[in-house]
Amino acid sequence: MTELIRQSRLPVAFILLLLAYFLVQSLSFSAFKSGADIDTTELMMYNQFWSLGYWGSQPPLYNWLTHLAADIFGTSVFVYAAVKFMLLFLAFACVYLSARELGFRTGPAIASTLGIFAVPEIAWEAQRALSHSAAVNAFCAMSLFAFVRLRNHRRIADYGFFGLAAAAAVLSKYNGVLFVAALLLAALTIGSFSRPIRDRKIVVSAVVFGAAILPHLLWVLANLDIVFHRQIKFGIGDGIASAGDRLSAFLSWAGSTVLTSAVVMVAVGAAFVVDRFRGRAWTVEIGDASRLLVCLILIFQLVLLGMLLVFGATRMENRWLQPVLLILPLTVLALFGSGPRPASSEEPIGNPGLTRTFSVLGLVVMAVTLVALPVSETVMGRIKGNETHYAYDVLLNELETRLSGPVGTVVSNESDVFGNILLYEPGIGFYNDNLVRAGHPVQAPAVLMWSGHGDVPGHLSAVARELGFTGNDSRVFRSSMPVNGNERTVDYSYIVREETDR
Repeated sequence: MTELIRQSRLPVAFILLLLAYFLVQSLSFSAFKSGADIDTTELMMYNQFWSLGYWGSQPPLYNWLTHLAADIFGTSVFVYAAVKFMLLFLAFACVYLSARELGFRTGPAIASTLGIFAVPEIAWEAQRALSHSAAVNAFCAMSLFAFVRLRNHRRIADYGFFGLAAAAAVLSKYNGVLFVAALLLAALTIGSFSRPIRDRKIVVSAVVFGAAILPHLLWVLANLDIVFHRQIKFGIGDGIASAGDRLSAFLSWAGSTVLTSAVVMVAVGAAFVVDRFRGRAWTVEIGDASRLLVCLILIFQLVLLGMLLVFGATRMENRWLQPVLLILPLTVLALFGSGPRPASSEEPIGNPGLTRTFSVLGLVVMAVTLVALPVSETVMGRIKGNETHYAYDVLLNELETRLSGPVGTVVSNESDVFGNILLYEPGIGFYNDNLVRAGHPVQAPAVLMWSGHGDVPGHLSAVARELGFTGNDSRVFRSSMPVNGNERTVDYSYIVREETDR
């Protein structure tokens, strides 16, 4: 009875541990910073308005979530950090729930979740720098959980939940499309998972999914130039991909695949060697759960490779793999067993050696990242003098003194620097040249800003003329703001226009 009580409390304790970890990370990542990073400042700029889509290469769901949180709790570095880390918590929690739904006992299910910390792309990079990736990780994991539930729960609400989760994955980041498609294609090859798809109630999922993504899809079709204007960052050119481009795409894909999964594979190898030394045999579990997960990863990878080759992208980003990296430890635990499987059981029994390895490694990485990540971001950020430590209050005070009152609008293409002014005065309009051309109102008094003490940069010259800014030396003000905790200063220049609104 004591063991049964302990086992029933363990899942709750584990979920609370994860929640506490990500809450602490939210606080430590936002403490001691005077500004936000480049992704967050871009979000703050776009979150001045609601839209079905935004400039950039990402769908709008993460913008909507951060916008809603900022409207409720106020604009701050902590609020934006909390949204990201709570989404990461949701991703980890849904992997655990998926494992349980697939038949894993509590110990292996926890190990499959802690094993995610053996993926540096998630344990380090997703926490340190990325934004939309947190959302796609969360909702891809939720899609997996919602779908595997359909094997045993086929109420209309369950199908609606899967449709909504799949739509959220697609609206978080476009590689969510690959994950959902790979999940369904993999399920069609496996009897117990194909039955929910053949059920007539799958129409409910399709209707919910279609209704949720249709508004953004219509926006995409009407704004293809906006959606694809950053294709250069993927190494995609305008012409037909050459053999060299395809080779570069393949090598980039292969390198990312090996690099991002290396720590997990090393951990598996170490566990195998130890078990072999102790005389413990491993078996390969070819059950429905392992087949689904393996096929999902393979299909995702092959479709991604095919897209890279077709479009001639010469560069692949490691973060595109995060949705399947999230379930890599779960897949390994489903695939490798220890000892014979009971003849009457089709559920994954887990591997004790791997369970211990993933659990210990995950807990160690959690402890290390609790210290190392905040130190890296805060201490090293101050030493390097990056944009998260600029004295933006000095900048705002300078502008208000120059204008003898509040600032109406700041126009700049450097949201990573000057966009942080929104943390100190959310009522200011802050737009880049694309948003100005899109018709967002430039309220007087307006300020055109750029880094350095040179002339108006070429990328701002056209919008400067359009808005009536004159750039003669008598109208250009040049100043500097300090960097907190660093002797460095940041030079900037600006022109003031105090006439009526455009």
